Order: sequence, then structure tokens, then C-alpha cells
Amino acid sequence: MTGMMLVFMLIAIIFMVRVQQVATDLKDTKGKIYQALDKSFSKDLKKWDAELLPNLTIRFKNPETLFASGKYGLQPKFQLILEEFIPKYFEILNSSEFRSSIKEIAIEGHTDPSFSGSDDSDCDRMKVRKELKIICENIGLSQDRAQSVYIKTLEVMQDSPALDDFVKKVHPHDVGSSEPIYNDKGDVDFEKSRRVEFKVFTNAEERLEEIANKISPK
Repeated sequence: MTGMMLVFMLIAIIFMVRVQQVATDLKDTKGKIYQALDKSFSKDLKKWDAELLPNLTIRFKNPETLFASGKYGLQPKFQLILEEFIPKYFEILNSSEFRSSIKEIAIEGHTDPSFSGSDDSDCDRMKVRKELKIICENIGLSQDRAQSVYIKTLEVMQDSPALDDFVKKVHPHDVGSSEPIYNDKGDVDFEKSRRVEFKVFTNAEERLEEIANKISPK
């Protein structure tokens, strides 16, 4: 009995050590990705009125690059920025240093809470409460915004050697109005909330699950 307990303790210790090592490696990798993006785009981000967040999100803030209320068409200035931004962005993320650590690059569409949809939409015909119809409309609009940027990104990347990796890892996501931008007073900034963001997700969960399966296979 004592021997079995020691074995279980040893397995637990090994697992904890491996998990800690993976966590440290992933933290270092995220830090390196952040540094690479910051180094490459520091001047451009100022020019574009954009920012790089600690969670590896690129957020564009200039009203001329954002969306009109209820619309998903890309502004001309935003299209020019994307044509400059996208090749450099994916060159960094698809480099041999980072490629194996990246699970997904999300193109997230966002709306502002004031959007309430149109009268002839599928959401409006839903037999549910009004607030649920508004949520439905915002999800649809945010998906359209993400899709617009995704299509533009495909156009820019179509002749790139990294196209295959791009198609596998880059996906549009609808976020709706669940993550608005707030101003300094704590109020929702409706204009800045109407946006699309680029966000990097690493493969931390997959690596931890892989360790667990090796130590205690099913």
C-alpha cells in the first residue's frame, strides 16, 4: 500500500514539474511574440492609432478605421492599413520561432450596445424577448464585420507562401456587444466599440493535455 502511494506521489510530482515547465515556456513564448510584434509595429501603431495589448491583441482605435453604426463595410483608410499590416503580422506569427506555439489567430468582430438591429431581420422574427433579439442582431453584425476583415485578409494573403498555414489557423469570430470599449469616465464609447481585433491564442491547453495523457494514458 505504501509503495503504491509513493508511486502516485511520484507521478503527481512529475506531472506538476512538467506542467510548471510548460507554463514557463508558454509564458516566455507569449512574451517573445509580444516583443516581436511591438518591435515590428511600434511606429506603425502610433501612425494607425492602434495598440498592442498584453494578451496579444491588436486593436485599431482611429474612428476612420472603424465601422459606422449598423454597418460592416470596411472604411477605405482601414483597407489601406490592412494591406500594410497583414503581411508583416503573419510573417512574424508564421515564423519558425512561433509557428508551432500558435493554435489560432482570431479576427474578432465587435459591436456597440446601442445597436438594436433592423425590422426585417431573422432575429426580429424570433419569438423571444426583445433583449434576446438585440443580442442576436449584434452577434450577426459582429460576424459580418469579422468576415469583412477576413475576406480582405484572404485577398492580401492569396499569393503568400504562408497561405496554407493562414487558412488553417485564422478564423473570424463574432463577439457581439459583450466586450465594449469604455472611456475615461467609465461610460461605453460607442464609436470605438464598433471594431475588429486580431488576437493570438497559443496551444497551452493542448500541450498540458498531452502531458497528462503521457503520464496517465486513458
